[in-house]
Amino acid sequence: GQEIASVPFIGDKLDIFDPTMTPLYDFSVGSELRDGKPCWLFTALAKDTVNGEETDEDDTVIKRMLTWFDQSTMNVMAREYRIQHAGMLLDFDISIRVVNAFADGDLVPMEVHYEGDWDIPFKKRELVRFYLRYSDWKVAP
Repeated sequence: GQEIASVPFIGDKLDIFDPTMTPLYDFSVGSELRDGKPCWLFTALAKDTVNGEETDEDDTVIKRMLTWFDQSTMNVMAREYRIQHAGMLLDFDISIRVVNAFADGDLVPMEVHYEGDWDIPFKKRELVRFYLRYSDWKVAP
């Protein structure tokens, strides 16, 4: 949800909380159980229309972002993203899901699900899907 200045053409569109970007999203907070724990579910969804007019697909890059916060600690227990952009120099559609847990008192990613479709000019289209499951974390001091 923050600008990444080093990413050309889309870096500023990643800052969904910037006043120029917030009108393009529906934000909500609700509660939901996740792995038996009460969580706050924060959702940001790109709008189809703003002030009665259709939005352009290029207006946003983050199409969906969901974050589950543990209600008692506010730790991020999980997050899901869908990011998409179709332009002349960069075309991608990516879904990422991350599940966090505690290992030796530190909050760490335990699972990462990634599905991506990248199309960059003069390169072969890349379709990538993987699932990572982490275990035996040893966090250095």
